[in-house]
Amino acid sequence: MYARGHSPTMVNIPRALFDEGVGREPRYHISIDQTPEWAYAHERLTPLKGFPGIVWSRGRKRRA
Repeated sequence: MYARGHSPTMVNIPRALFDEGVGREPRYHISIDQTPEWAYAHERLTPLKGFPGIVWSRGRKRRA
């Protein structure tokens, strides 16, 4: 049911089936203007195109 077609040994499981977090890093931030000043994480945030009020942190650039 959740088996991948191109990689049958890997399985896709919906995140909604988990009770707790699954270890993914938060990339999208909603209502960033309401966060307290002390919660600044020193990350570069970019507005998400087509979605006003939502910003996201880009991944770090990979070294060649």
